[in-house]
Amino acid sequence: MACSTSYILLCGIWCICVLALHVTAKECIDNQLGLDYDGTVSTTDTGRTCQQWSETYPHSHQLTEKLGDQQNYCRNADNEPFGPWCYTTDAATRWEYCTVPHCDSYDNSPKPEQNCRMDQQGKNYTGTISKTRFGNTCQPWSSLTPYTHRFSVKMEDHENYCRNPDNEEYGPWCYTTNPDVRWEFCDIPYCEGADNPGKAHWKRGWQRYENSCYSIQYIERNWDDAQ
Repeated sequence: MACSTSYILLCGIWCICVLALHVTAKECIDNQLGLDYDGTVSTTDTGRTCQQWSETYPHSHQLTEKLGDQQNYCRNADNEPFGPWCYTTDAATRWEYCTVPHCDSYDNSPKPEQNCRMDQQGKNYTGTISKTRFGNTCQPWSSLTPYTHRFSVKMEDHENYCRNPDNEEYGPWCYTTNPDVRWEFCDIPYCEGADNPGKAHWKRGWQRYENSCYSIQYIERNWDDAQ
């Protein structure tokens, strides 16, 4: 007997038909964050195999309960800015982003260049400043020399321009070509009318000198008070 979604009266007996729904995984992302992605990509941008979410070796983490049933598929459970990622089975590489296909609805249109930042984080900045606030030249994002990092694929089109791909509180930064300075913040101007909190904040860019590390604090003072 063929069933429909409604009740059917047959020989005085009510027959209730159950409609089974088959839910398919979403194998693409609609936007950069990809929070709803539940597909089966299980390798990173650099080809490393993802670690099972239910396991804590070689990398321990706090997502076993939340993602324990997701095998080793790339996910974005913590709002990473460049989308789905995973811990890797490589003991030397804790985690990396994954290359997940874009859905047809994904907006790939080029964004207009923005040469100033609208707030302290400056995630909107897409200008061409390529030196740090201390004058060090930025390392190209596609390069892994002198410093290796996890942004070489996601940021390869951004040359060596200052950016904020990991939501640093104090704004755009870059890895440097200086073998003694891994990374530094950049001096990006604020847009007119932007939310500028001022300079009385810690700029959390650790520097290295010989065998010591230090961080620079910027505090506005008049000349008499500063002496």
